[in-house]
Amino acid sequence: MPRYETLVIEGQRFYPLPYDALRVGERGEPATPLVPYYDSVDDALVAIQRYTESRLAPLRRMIAGTSAEPDATYVDKLANPTVFFRGQDNLDHRIVPTRLRLAGIAEPAAAIAERIRVEEERAGAVQRHFAAASDVDLTALQSRAVARHFGAPSTLVDLTFDPAVAAAFAQPRFSERESRAGAPLGLIYAIDVGQLQDMFGMMAWVIAPDGGREIHLVNVKRQWGLPFLSYNASSLKLEEQVLAVDVPQVLRAEHARLRTCTVPGVSRIESQRGLFLELALEDASDTATPLRFWTLLDFLARKWCFRRADLPYEVREADGKCRDLFHETDAGLEAALSDVT
Repeated sequence: MPRYETLVIEGQRFYPLPYDALRVGERGEPATPLVPYYDSVDDALVAIQRYTESRLAPLRRMIAGTSAEPDATYVDKLANPTVFFRGQDNLDHRIVPTRLRLAGIAEPAAAIAERIRVEEERAGAVQRHFAAASDVDLTALQSRAVARHFGAPSTLVDLTFDPAVAAAFAQPRFSERESRAGAPLGLIYAIDVGQLQDMFGMMAWVIAPDGGREIHLVNVKRQWGLPFLSYNASSLKLEEQVLAVDVPQVLRAEHARLRTCTVPGVSRIESQRGLFLELALEDASDTATPLRFWTLLDFLARKWCFRRADLPYEVREADGKCRDLFHETDAGLEAALSDVT
């Protein structure tokens, strides 16, 4: 299929997004969900808003006045999470924690060990900085999240409560290569907490000792059925298929946890409505299980793609002012992190 070729089916344009690591059918072809395609990021955001409202509608009466409301403050938002978003400016990339990006690495074990060392040192520098320079008291998990936000390798993945922030990450200005190749596509993910709870057989997050929220994976099924939208070439219609995948034994053991946190008090992270999610395992050297988990979660997530413009998407507040997502600096923190090799 030529790059960026889309299909129009039943009045909607789609982009087929193949997953080489997930195979279906007797011939073992890549599972290829159809991702709705839009001509602009603004059109995609309209569709995302409709989706978010549809997910919240059945819960409206239950969550009225709680932190699951769309206009809840950043500080309160994690108490009753509903949907997490992520934006990516390249459809070839998948959601992979930075610690586990090992393609082309000759000695993965050594690389993992070095990345763990760097994360620990930078998280320690973050915690010392905030303890000395402000009244923000960060937990160890929050210190790791800030270190990740400022570039440390980690098993934490950056997400946001705000789809407009995801859009800003999915539509930066074109790189020189993209300018030569033509308008690329952006991608926005929605990770639905209700789907996570269905996968793990749990009803709610619990408060962790470090202040984050956790799902302890104690009732995980042996097999997951992951629904995806596909095109039936025989009937010429859209149809929903289910990808059956065996769940790694480690995820069915009681020592695996899905963990998330916010970082109130760090202005750039607050401006991005940021949160951080990880699969926490007892064995830090296990890379196969989290890679498999994130592949499945990437596949399961709801997605929208759009043709990018060569103009950074700007997030605006209700009063029309542009929210400063990326340029808030903390010279003391940056100096502290620069001292860590």
